[in-house]
Amino acid sequence: MTSQIKLNSSFYLFKQKIYRSCWFDQARSCIYPTTKLVTCSHCFKNTISSNPIQFKSNFSTKIPILRDNNRSMREFSFEPKISGLSDTFFGAKTSSNLGGAKPNSNTNAYKEKLGIKPDTRNFATGNTLIMSKQARNDIPNKEKTETKNKDVNSHNNYSTTLQSTNNGPSRSFVEEDGDFFNGEHEDDTVQKKLLKRKLSKLSKRGPKSGQKVVIPFAVSVDTLSKIIGVKLDLMIKRMQDFGISKPSASFILTKDEAFRIAKSYRLVPISTEEEMVDIFSREPDSNIKSYPIRPPVVTIMGHVDHGKTTLLDVLRQSNVASSEAGGITQHIGAFSVKMDQNQSITFLDTPGHAAFSSMRQRGANITDIAVIVVAADDGVMPQTKEAIKYANEAKVPIIIAITKCDKQNSNPEKIKQQLLENEIQVEDFGGDVQVVEVSSISKIGLDSLKENILTLAEIMELHAETSIPVEAVVIESRVAKGKGNEVSLLVKRGTLKVGDTLVAGTSWCKVRSLSNENGKSIKSAGPGYPALTTGWKDLPSGGSLVLGCESESKAKQVTLYREKGERQLLAIEEIEAHNVSISNLLDKKIKDKAEKRNFNQKGNHGKKPNKTLLIEHRKESDETEKIKTLNVVVKADVLGTLEAVMDALHSLPMHKVKLRVLSSGVGPVSESDIQSAETVANSCILTFNVKADKQVGALAKMKKIQIHSNNVIYKLIDQTRQLMVSTLDPVYEDVTSGEARVQQVFPITISGGVTQNIAGCRMVSGAIESNSTIKILRNKAVIFDSTVNTLKQVKRDIPKATKGQDCGIGISEFNDIMVDDIIQSYTKVLVEQTLE
Repeated sequence: MTSQIKLNSSFYLFKQKIYRSCWFDQARSCIYPTTKLVTCSHCFKNTISSNPIQFKSNFSTKIPILRDNNRSMREFSFEPKISGLSDTFFGAKTSSNLGGAKPNSNTNAYKEKLGIKPDTRNFATGNTLIMSKQARNDIPNKEKTETKNKDVNSHNNYSTTLQSTNNGPSRSFVEEDGDFFNGEHEDDTVQKKLLKRKLSKLSKRGPKSGQKVVIPFAVSVDTLSKIIGVKLDLMIKRMQDFGISKPSASFILTKDEAFRIAKSYRLVPISTEEEMVDIFSREPDSNIKSYPIRPPVVTIMGHVDHGKTTLLDVLRQSNVASSEAGGITQHIGAFSVKMDQNQSITFLDTPGHAAFSSMRQRGANITDIAVIVVAADDGVMPQTKEAIKYANEAKVPIIIAITKCDKQNSNPEKIKQQLLENEIQVEDFGGDVQVVEVSSISKIGLDSLKENILTLAEIMELHAETSIPVEAVVIESRVAKGKGNEVSLLVKRGTLKVGDTLVAGTSWCKVRSLSNENGKSIKSAGPGYPALTTGWKDLPSGGSLVLGCESESKAKQVTLYREKGERQLLAIEEIEAHNVSISNLLDKKIKDKAEKRNFNQKGNHGKKPNKTLLIEHRKESDETEKIKTLNVVVKADVLGTLEAVMDALHSLPMHKVKLRVLSSGVGPVSESDIQSAETVANSCILTFNVKADKQVGALAKMKKIQIHSNNVIYKLIDQTRQLMVSTLDPVYEDVTSGEARVQQVFPITISGGVTQNIAGCRMVSGAIESNSTIKILRNKAVIFDSTVNTLKQVKRDIPKATKGQDCGIGISEFNDIMVDDIIQSYTKVLVEQTLE
């Protein structure tokens, strides 16, 4: 039988290496990369790729390969050699026939010239080109013999001599409707499925090395596999190689992780992020000592009510302490005090209450010297230890001021010993920490304290540049009535002036006004001095670094860039939470499958599943659903106290009642706050040092929204605690008021001829009244709850029976009383609940 090769007119040949055997052998070693095209009907597909190109073959003519859709014709050039097929490929000549007409009429004549049988199929349904045996016989015998010797041993399919084999039926290469199959002996459907599956695999050979790919900030594994061009299972395997545990299609990768994976495929990842637009603090000048000396910044720290603010009042000759709510400081106060010889000191007063921990830490971080106040009659307390810790962490020199040393019960030596126990080496014990005994009332030791501060500042050589763009630190932020956002700053370097453009975190401003701590307008503020600024678009957080910016447009760009960075950080946290939830879900699925598999094993058939765990899980879910929630809107006077209030609220126990903050802000209560509280049931508004005006108060009353105001933080927290407790369902406790034992049962006939058993009892303890609520106990178990119907002594009704008395008790709706039953009278008492 004459062997023939059939080529469908829509078939393309592409640049690929030729392999020894077909894909059934899974062989992948190239045997003749530069020789003849040797393959069978199965591995012929190895020449398929994504770009049609022309290749060199062992024929010296041009064989037209015609498209089925009558739209174009491609011609491929062939070399006259049989052996030595070149691996170099070049472009195909294409002649278009876009009109849809049949190809040139000389096509069949052209085929006859080549020894090819004319096509007998309808062109509209796809032409098949057939190379006859006569055409193959035109090939020189020498080359045919060489080719046959090389190829017959490597494969039992056709060689490039295209000679027919006598060992079996002829085999042909056929492509019908895009699939390969053996035209004579293979089942069409099975062959199509097998080869289509293999072609699908070959079409996904992976990304091209050096290709650029755009990687977003966050991307799922499934999306990244599509961007890179690899299969999902291969992508997951690659992630496991990188140490990412339990990856899945919905696993979210960060930009850095996606970049690493893309680079592992030799791709060039490109980020979608914009170019960084930010400003930073300048490096200190190496010749800093040539600049002017600035005032030292001194932070007063210590335990609550140890006399910090009173000491500062004496130093600056004011009376702030008497005006503070509750007698405690609840803000960071900054002011400058002039000393002798034109010297000055800038003091920062920090709160001592436990709720203001962040303020104390902030004060320690922006100060030059920390003065830690310890009351002589109280000693080292928790907030004293915390202040020492913050000062040591900030590497700030410490001066100890022992206050109230004029009191009779003061003991400075005991204080020094306590300080030594907390790793403060005072000078009296051979250390380097100065200790000054002072009294704000008697004004003892104040001059010594000032002198020690100035001496230490002189040793520290505090200099600062004045001509560079300003650098400052946010002390406090608040909304001032009639002024808008108001921020107090401490200038560190440069000079702050009206009209400067400032950036702090994600907030910026063009300084509209500048004033000192007394409210007096000033034109500028130099290093080491506090200043009050207005014109801020948003309130910056306390402790934020403030930098001067060249223009408003640049400030806007910087804040937008920083906002994007914050959103990305939040997104990373959400990604991590998402991946953890996916991992937990996968663990649960694996566990459920394992349990199901174990249960379905032969040894477990017939056993009932353990319902205990299911019941316990259901109970836990029910308990979770029963947890009450208190919704609050929080308002405060300044941003620093708002942060302290939020921290204090967050520290409240929430396993019984959840506290949900709907919104928080600085400034008085507004109508929008009322609307926020109105949207959710069980809501109220908590205010600290601010109030609502009459109009807003009337609106809150109409909407039935309660506003709870306080100006002392611990009172606000206690009030919030009570509000949370009030949301709990009431819990009552049974308190026994009297107990009687049944001695005998007397049946009596009442109206309607009904018989009722009367319990003849002796009172054991307490008292039972004629209308008491009672419970009947039998064998120490309650069998019935009821009330006293009648209470008699002999035949006389009595209001109450007390211990030692005999009485007859008729019980409502209960007639099964027996001897030795216990009758207890009780009252329900509301139990005072707590959050713990």
